[in-house]
Amino acid sequence: MKLRKNMIIKIILIYLAVDIGIVLFTILESNMSWFINTQIAFFSSLLITIGSYFSLKKSINTRVATYEANEGNDRDEIDKIEDRFDLYDDEKEETKSDEEVLKEEKAKLRKDMFKNLKYSGSFFSIYRIIGYVVLVLGFLFLTKNHYFEVYPYIFGLLVVPITSMFSIFFIKK
Repeated sequence: MKLRKNMIIKIILIYLAVDIGIVLFTILESNMSWFINTQIAFFSSLLITIGSYFSLKKSINTRVATYEANEGNDRDEIDKIEDRFDLYDDEKEETKSDEEVLKEEKAKLRKDMFKNLKYSGSFFSIYRIIGYVVLVLGFLFLTKNHYFEVYPYIFGLLVVPITSMFSIFFIKK
């Protein structure tokens, strides 16, 4: 746990260092338009990234808890893969009509559909939604006040993913 906190602190420091570099560059160039565009895009992108991290972490923890709860299930993983619809179960000797089998399969599909919706929480997470709302509101602010420039805005958006990609080299586990 302590290692994970240290890693998160290092990542935050890297983002902060990159942002300070962007701020210094825009101040030295005396370009206020670049400063506003890059900062709004940078923080929007950072919020989306942080929101994605927390929502996916929550989703993974939910799946792990569900898996651990179902671990006592008598069917093993290989049997679930090979006999997905439980057609070759030795214990079942009774024959069912086609209509009964169809109803059971429809019920299983509905159950699986709701189960998958339960795990889609990372897509509809409030953290990610807040990040995208900030992105849209920042974009609308820039366009309404005639500050919007394409290149600095795209640069500000790309700083977080590129920094994330290169931060792998600077963070030792």
